[in-house]
Amino acid sequence: MGAVAVSLRGGRGHARTAPHTVTAPPPFEDLVPIRRHRSEDRDGGLVTVLVPKFTSRFARRWFVPLLAKPDMRVHLDPLGSFVWHQCDGAASVRRIAGLVAERFGRDTDDALRQVVRFVRKLAREESLTFHAPRTPA
Repeated sequence: MGAVAVSLRGGRGHARTAPHTVTAPPPFEDLVPIRRHRSEDRDGGLVTVLVPKFTSRFARRWFVPLLAKPDMRVHLDPLGSFVWHQCDGAASVRRIAGLVAERFGRDTDDALRQVVRFVRKLAREESLTFHAPRTPA
């Protein structure tokens, strides 16, 4: 059985698809990061991110029970720890950079570059995911 063309004008033989609106994705700085891995707080407000050694269902079932430590431990410095705590799904990358500039006494542009680089690295390692910024209703 073949595909059926649907006409928007209602007549036969005038098959036309609905126009698709393509919107550009928001700039990276406007995305809102969300943590994907567990973490532990250390003394002095520092964070250790617990990155699973295995992520496949098969490996988790058969290998993880044999391991003494199923997670790799990534120790973050004060700046990284601060950014990690801010990646809670409420603030955009740009907003987090503004908070970094305030807290650590950095230039806003410098803080934005640093935060973008760090957040991209965490995203490449699948420690963060993103959602688009909420539009005001």
